[in-house]
Amino acid sequence: MRFLFYWLTGCLFLISNGYAEDFRLTTQKPFADVVQDIEYAIQAQNFRITSENHIGQAIRERGNAQFPLATIIHFCNLQYAETLLILEPDLLLNMPCRIAIYEDKQQVIISTPQLPATDNPTLKPLIIEINHILQTIVQTGAE
Repeated sequence: MRFLFYWLTGCLFLISNGYAEDFRLTTQKPFADVVQDIEYAIQAQNFRITSENHIGQAIRERGNAQFPLATIIHFCNLQYAETLLILEPDLLLNMPCRIAIYEDKQQVIISTPQLPATDNPTLKPLIIEINHILQTIVQTGAE
């Protein structure tokens, strides 16, 4: 039931013109726990973290001590990336995958861009699979 709730909530952020935007969930968990859970979920889905940008912390270090924490995690699965690049090189703009985690008032928001929808019968199942994995990673961070 919880999965269905998160899935439906996230789907509300998808637009209906054939292009997906972001899959986004919120949680009351502490920011550091969310980041740790997202990192674990990325690795559990056989993706590799390529970089992390701790933007909120960097702004705090510049003197704005109350700035909300915000981190972007970049990650990739080379097998998926290779297949996407062979089938549709324009999808390189979507690689590596990324998840933004940031504080907003009393909650933490977790968001990831979804790969755009396609009518290409060879590419469509792969995009659906990758988007499902991205949603699963976000859901893991929110639970």
